Formats: sequence, C-alpha cells, structure tokens
Amino acid sequence: MNKKIDKLFVILSVFSFLFVALMFHSWNDNSYVEIPKTQGKLDNWGVDFCDIKNNYVYISAWSYPAGVRKFENTMYIKSLNGKGYFRLHGQTYRRNLETKEMKSSDEFDNSGLVSSIRIPPWNEPVGREIVMISRAKDGELYRGDYVCK
Repeated sequence: MNKKIDKLFVILSVFSFLFVALMFHSWNDNSYVEIPKTQGKLDNWGVDFCDIKNNYVYISAWSYPAGVRKFENTMYIKSLNGKGYFRLHGQTYRRNLETKEMKSSDEFDNSGLVSSIRIPPWNEPVGREIVMISRAKDGELYRGDYVCK
C-alpha cells in the first residue's frame, strides 16, 4: 500500500511542477510581437510608476481617450537590443479618487492599468521604452510612447 501511495505522490508532484511551469510560461510569454497599426496618437494617458529590472517589468499607468467611455489598453515594452516588443499582461483597476477630483459620475473609474511581465534570464533583457495601445469601442487604435526613467 505504501509503495502505491509513494508512486502516486511522485506522479502528482511531477504533474504539479509541470502545471506550474506551464502556467508561468503562458502568463509570461516572452516572444516578440508586432505592435498593431494605429489610427492616431493617444493624448490622455500617463505613467504613474515604472519598475524595470533586467528580467522583470511592472508598470502602473492610466489612459482615458477623449470622448471614449469604453476602451481596452495593452502595453508593450521594447527589448534592449531593439529587435522587437514584448506584450505585457495587464489588468484594469478603479481610480475612484480621480473620478471624485474631476467631479465625474464614473467616467475615470476604470482608467487605471497595471501591467507586468517576467522575462527568463536566458532571454534578451528589456529596455525602458514602452508603448500603450488603446482600443476604443469602435475598434480604432491609438498609440502613446513613453520612456521610463
């Protein structure tokens, strides 16, 4: 009975390790991507915080395209060698304080964005140039460029 439990434990341990490795790779996809073509410049956006190390990126930003209430943001960071961009995975968060300051009902609530990626050490490190692409509800894409300090 103990040998069966030991075998089951080893099999489940290997499976768990493979599952964690697969999830890490799927969230931190480190292949170069093409930045989509845009229709214009993104004016109403900014970066609150950049934490960029050789193999780790965390960016807190906001975006509010003028006259657009529903939009989708995606951030990219350029590789150090300039060969391409990595897509950062982001999550929208509420910016209730900004809504109160602007005396708006809820227009700025979902304008916050945090994005991050971890690049394995055997890959090319990232640079400090980031690109924000905002997609409006009509599908139009707008681009903003920023260099983290």
